Amino acid sequence: EDIAPFYHADQAAGKMRHSSERTQNDLDALALAFSSPKRPANAARRGSVLESDTSRTFKRTQLGGLCSEVFGIPAWMRAAVFKKILDVNNLPDNGPTTVVNFNETKRFYESSWHKLSANRRIFELIRTDATLNYVTIEDLVSVVRLLVEAHPSLSFLAQHEFQELYCKTVAIRIAYGNEQHQSRRVTWSDFDRSDVPQLMRTLDTVTDINQ
Repeated sequence: EDIAPFYHADQAAGKMRHSSERTQNDLDALALAFSSPKRPANAARRGSVLESDTSRTFKRTQLGGLCSEVFGIPAWMRAAVFKKILDVNNLPDNGPTTVVNFNETKRFYESSWHKLSANRRIFELIRTDATLNYVTIEDLVSVVRLLVEAHPSLSFLAQHEFQELYCKTVAIRIAYGNEQHQSRRVTWSDFDRSDVPQLMRTLDTVTDINQ
């Protein structure tokens, strides 16, 4: 069962909803297993199905719930998290059929992820060069591309050329609005102080991204 959040074009609510109570139970179990500070108070009472079911596997598109509910990062960045899990475990990426299991995900979490704040986790997913203390416009273009690929309201950007122009425009605007030295770079301290991380999380619950 896909435990990722999914978007509803619900004009009355306009919010992201989970598919079932079982979905929430799974997320609570993950939060408990990963000892997340976001763990719901009643998670232990509901039971931790995934602590015992270590054979559970997840596709790239099934990590949304883990990202938003356990890791505190946007669900639409799930593909970047999936890549990190593969890298830590030295696993190949064989496309849409590729899966990771609970133990591989836990290994990634315990490697360094659990020590990072939610904002730092987002920063690390954006940054492509771990030796630098900043993200570049090219890094930001890549993360906006993730958003375009994941968010239903951006499906109109099917034409590659138009999509790339959109990604570059958004990336340049983020850099322009948050860099301090006109260097076309956004440092970690600038990023952490900005409203960008929270805006990125908010996009999970926005039906029309133009808002």
